[in-house]
Amino acid sequence: MTATPPLPAAEYRFWACDLRTGNKVAQLPLKPTGALPDRISDVGTTVFACDQAAVLRDGGDFIGVTTPGRTLIVVEREYAGDSTSDILWAGIVTARDAGSDAEATLNCATVGSYFGRRDVGTHTYLGGPGDTDDQIIADLLADAAPEGLGFILDTDCPTVRAVKYLDAERKKVLACLKDLSDMEGGPEWRIVTRWKTEARLAVEHVFLARPRLGWAGSPNIRFDYPGCINKYNVTDDYTEGHGANHIRAVDSNGGGSAPARDTQGITSQGWPRWEEDVETSGDLDAAGLTGVAKETLTKRARGQATASIAVSLTYGPQYGRDWVLGDNALWFVAGPETPGAESPSPRHPDGHSEVIRVIGVALDIGNDTLTPALWNPYDEETTD
Repeated sequence: MTATPPLPAAEYRFWACDLRTGNKVAQLPLKPTGALPDRISDVGTTVFACDQAAVLRDGGDFIGVTTPGRTLIVVEREYAGDSTSDILWAGIVTARDAGSDAEATLNCATVGSYFGRRDVGTHTYLGGPGDTDDQIIADLLADAAPEGLGFILDTDCPTVRAVKYLDAERKKVLACLKDLSDMEGGPEWRIVTRWKTEARLAVEHVFLARPRLGWAGSPNIRFDYPGCINKYNVTDDYTEGHGANHIRAVDSNGGGSAPARDTQGITSQGWPRWEEDVETSGDLDAAGLTGVAKETLTKRARGQATASIAVSLTYGPQYGRDWVLGDNALWFVAGPETPGAESPSPRHPDGHSEVIRVIGVALDIGNDTLTPALWNPYDEETTD
């Protein structure tokens, strides 16, 4: 039996917009040559192909409407019968390759990349009541505001912090925003591009920041196999940095903790010893180093497993409508329907159910596939 998609097939349109005003300039016959990436607290790049000769034959001006540095490409998704549409992705044209060949290419970077080209001024925060992440973000974006793009701030990040920025250091706003996210209790942020009005003639950008973005409760959406998951793969890793059962924490001065050991695994279950030293930043006392070693052991004693999941854009929960970046989702793998029946998945012959958190996506429109970037609880890295 063929599954019924939740919505009619989507139509995708590609708009060239003025970067500063957001006004639509032209519709272009673009084709992504790869996935469209987006990730919390980060930026991504992609490349579009376009038949510039076809644009010219239709009376358009491909060169005039795709100027790098002043053009925004907006990917619009619309379903038949809907009264509105979604902006699925937006990126700044950073480079263009166009010559005698019919096909030209546009290199694009997500809107947050603009902050990588704006300098930070001098700001001092002493950890007082007003020295919150909200204020720091507002000041950093104010540094990027003169003759800039214009952002609507939607932040709720009350963590108080002591930090200093100096104009003489020539730091970029993007680097400071990333550093802020990496600090203890730091904010997660992303930029949401949306239509200014129902007429859909221009776009605007919202800078959204919270201590945690997305839905943190019981999942409202489900990625299932068989079902909307086309395929998935799980990588089990016991390489250095991902697996060890005898771990010592080492500080910046060379001091080290006593080893944290998976004693039962080594002595009773027959595991060989795998040693590893974990470097820490700063100077920690003996208790602090021991804590680092024990915490690392809990993550690495049995190695790390990371999942790569390919989800149908058509049959899966609709990105941007049913769910957004940061949301919890249920990853469900069916088991055999009856005892003795063949399992749908050799990796999980008895089925599998796990709550996952999606912190990024790679949207492959041409192949109708969405690949979620999942938070990896083992080492706070991510996997695609």
